[in-house]
Amino acid sequence: AIQIPGTENEPEAVAIVPLRSENEVIGALNISRTGGAEVYFTEQDFELVQLFASQAAMAVTNARLYEELHESERRYRYLVDNSPDMIWAVDEEGRFTFVSESVQTIAGYRPDELLGAHWERLTAPESMPIALASWTPQGFPPARSTPSAKR
Repeated sequence: AIQIPGTENEPEAVAIVPLRSENEVIGALNISRTGGAEVYFTEQDFELVQLFASQAAMAVTNARLYEELHESERRYRYLVDNSPDMIWAVDEEGRFTFVSESVQTIAGYRPDELLGAHWERLTAPESMPIALASWTPQGFPPARSTPSAKR
């Protein structure tokens, strides 16, 4: 046991266990206690401290991942909101699940008007063969529908 300055003059035990994420040390868990003859840590105490350290490392790692995800989403949102191009996403059936605000300038639709609509709605009839040929290799079967008239 060691004496930590500023504490009572009685035996004190300290256990320091690294917090590991994969093969990287991301912090340390420090535990100390004071007392009489039973101040020293047992093997079971060390196992419990290591278990706590593992849980703490997971919590720190998850918090870091959450922060990275939040930052990535912020950057993505900035790009989408400021792009002059139409950015969109469709489901397996080719229906819009996301359409950027720029669609209003480009095609005259509000994004909410296109959600759930098939991508063919924004495809000129003369471009349909090329669009269908490009769509098929993406792993989605083309769902044929009659294109709506453009505004």
